[in-house]
Amino acid sequence: MTPERRLAVFLSTTLAAGCGTGPLDDVACTAVPLGDACPSPEVAAELLIGTRTCESPVREVTNIGAFVSSSDVIYTGYGGSNPYEPGDTGFSEPMTECCYEASYKEHEGEDCVIGRALRDGGAPRTATVTRTGQPSPAGPEIEALSADQRACLADRWETDALYEHASIFAFERLADELDALGAPEDLVRRARRAAADEAHHAEDAFAIASALRGSRVVAGPMPPVAPRRVDLVTVAVESLRDGYIGETIAVARAAAQLRDATDPAVRAALIRVIRDESEHAALGLDVARWAVGNEEGARAALASAFANAALPSAGDGEGPAFGAPHPARVAAVLRAAWSSVVAPTVHELLAA
Repeated sequence: MTPERRLAVFLSTTLAAGCGTGPLDDVACTAVPLGDACPSPEVAAELLIGTRTCESPVREVTNIGAFVSSSDVIYTGYGGSNPYEPGDTGFSEPMTECCYEASYKEHEGEDCVIGRALRDGGAPRTATVTRTGQPSPAGPEIEALSADQRACLADRWETDALYEHASIFAFERLADELDALGAPEDLVRRARRAAADEAHHAEDAFAIASALRGSRVVAGPMPPVAPRRVDLVTVAVESLRDGYIGETIAVARAAAQLRDATDPAVRAALIRVIRDESEHAALGLDVARWAVGNEEGARAALASAFANAALPSAGDGEGPAFGAPHPARVAAVLRAAWSSVVAPTVHELLAA
């Protein structure tokens, strides 16, 4: 199965109703093409055991129990999903989602970032929020929210906006470094297009945060980032960790948010994220592949980066309709993305 197919399969199941009975923090799910039988618990264990997430603290699937449920779903291509009926067509082939009882063990948390971070000496950098005092633009329909809920959701969307804003600079730097390293023109072009995508994502997130806050908020100046020597291994590691893994997890989180979101402005922003950052994930993987073929030490560096990678925290649950579902729901989606999309794709990359 290609990486693009894995991601499409994942989206088709994630945007469905869920994993059936029981709390999501003790259920693990995988997917098979429609018409295929769900794996036995023994086979599901091979697919799911070892999945980790850094919800506080990190939890790792240690055992898979009895089969719980299955559902046939199809992804529409417009951010929604429906039960599959014969004759339906959609963005990807219909799939069967297969869910099993699961147990976990806890680990200490690890630092992770969703999306392509702008790194300075290895640490992610963002601007800070500037509150202008100007009237807020049109955004979510927030009349039903309490003041505390508005403030909490505004904090969350401001944080997302700052990371999207920083990603503009990260992709612009990537494009410049790829150009300097003699990368294929297609990779350079896609990196520059990704920077433009991130500008739209930041604009969407700031608009939502502004409406929740009651006045316009924007990004302040980006703090200076130290110049660095152009290095193919560094570019490769960042493209795997932040480009492929980070952007894939960003797609997964947005899918978890979209599944519960009802506000039109929030849904439109999340649909754009899912569409664009799926392409950004493919770019990160393609850069890593190119590096493996052109730098002797790239494969070992990528293997080390993957061994130390972990999922981000699931966030809070202050408002499902506005993109903040219960953390257990998000955590389950992120674990599924790791086991069904990220891990097999990275293993193939390292084995090639």
